[in-house]
Amino acid sequence: MRKLGLMLGLGLAGVVYGSEVEILPEITRHNIEEQTSEDFSVVFIYSSNPTTTDSIAGMQRGEDIILDLNTKYGDYSRRFLRFDTQKLADELGSSSGVTSYLQENFEINKRPSILFFCNGNQVYKLNGSAPKSDEKIPQAKAYLGSKIIEFSNECK
Repeated sequence: MRKLGLMLGLGLAGVVYGSEVEILPEITRHNIEEQTSEDFSVVFIYSSNPTTTDSIAGMQRGEDIILDLNTKYGDYSRRFLRFDTQKLADELGSSSGVTSYLQENFEINKRPSILFFCNGNQVYKLNGSAPKSDEKIPQAKAYLGSKIIEFSNECK
């Protein structure tokens, strides 16, 4: 079960966040081209270390959506994948480098985001895939489900 807690203390030093999205295969900037080169793939761009309570809530809503889509529409995609931008920040030595990388390579600047690939080509992006409230999650799932069907059929 996902863990979310705020320990008493100064600022956000006590934010604790755990993720269920780790069941999805992980990709990195070094293997994204290889991992999305065949068939239709859905990539969830997220951070395993959100820094504010709002970003934690957004990450959780995004994860709820992608995990549900993986269950319902996994037959339409060769696979659902995850890209943890926190690991990229660690590799680059800064979070500002992550934003530049995402903008230059995928034309996105928000996390979580969802990308669709067809035979190695990015064919769709949802820049900031988490709705602002839990009430909007069913609409987001329905919308993205229809997009998965649409783009996976076009990819065949």
